[in-house]
Amino acid sequence: MPPVWMVAEMMPFGQLSRWYSSLADCSLRNRIAVPLGLTETVLVPFVRHLVDVRNICAHHGRL
Repeated sequence: MPPVWMVAEMMPFGQLSRWYSSLADCSLRNRIAVPLGLTETVLVPFVRHLVDVRNICAHHGRL
């Protein structure tokens, strides 16, 4: 099995967002969010919004 960082680099951004938000352990999500200066309750919707903005821009939609 490859390390998780290697798998994460190969995931599309949307899949990585869904993977992060579906982690069952809130403390694990917080351990990922804290170095960014956020809590998991802020980071989960923020990443989802980034995915939406990226998809709109990538597919020539109006933002």
